Amino acid sequence: MISLFSYLLIEYNFPNSFHGITNNNPSLIYNELSYFSFITLTSIGFGDIYPITDVSRLVTTFFGMIGQFYMVAVVGIIISKFTSR
Repeated sequence: MISLFSYLLIEYNFPNSFHGITNNNPSLIYNELSYFSFITLTSIGFGDIYPITDVSRLVTTFFGMIGQFYMVAVVGIIISKFTSR
């Protein structure tokens, strides 16, 4: 949710910061950036939506790295649950 609202804040303050999202429709922008934040955090990166401006690239890179650390932590917790028995 933090990444989604960060992307929304960037898009509303710097219009056209992301390529591939619908302009002039707040509900579609919310849905598309929600999808983009999930794709970024899971490091799938389909390429249908991508950052254009420097600010959006910087924030997207930050959340991409956070997503990697999150996945490492989740996998570590799952492995520790199975190996502790």
